[in-house]
Amino acid sequence: TAFKIRYVLSSAMYGDMPVDAVLGEVKKSGAESVDIWRKIHATQREQITGMGDEAFQALLTKHQTALGVSTCYPLGPFKQDDELRWVKKNGGRMTVCGSGKMGAADISGPEAKTQVAAFFEKLKPHYELAEELGMTMAIENHKSSMLSSPDSIRYFADLNPSKAVGIAFAPHHLHDAVEQIPALIRHCGKANLPFIYFQ
Repeated sequence: TAFKIRYVLSSAMYGDMPVDAVLGEVKKSGAESVDIWRKIHATQREQITGMGDEAFQALLTKHQTALGVSTCYPLGPFKQDDELRWVKKNGGRMTVCGSGKMGAADISGPEAKTQVAAFFEKLKPHYELAEELGMTMAIENHKSSMLSSPDSIRYFADLNPSKAVGIAFAPHHLHDAVEQIPALIRHCGKANLPFIYFQ
């Protein structure tokens, strides 16, 4: 009975539309906050940089909504420290990006375990910053990346050292393992993965 889905509206659906117009859609959609995307999928993040944070915050107030997420794929997991600080400053709680490649992509078996462990070791200074800020770094399972196969997702849940790191779970990138999706979600839950962000 305590479970509640928290909806976030993705600005990626609006392309180059003005931030003001996008924020006006959040409440109408039934979402509680906005997920701001940047190029190449949208341009709202660049628009906000152009107008400044105070103007952006005024628009959030105008539309009675909040920043929830910044999706920042171009930055990757290792170059988003400033974005974590920006999201925190503007009242948000999460960033989303891919895992990149730590050697081969779409790996499974023992190689997946090795690469996931190496990923977390490299991520350490960044998730420590996220912990300090009270933020979550959500890493998407994406084809042609380190976090892609069912094995890599399971190892990600098992080896995750931080409550500030979660999975941006994208079922559409598991089209070749559809029958495993329910078990993967249960596994991540049993491993006490801090957050699963469904796209």
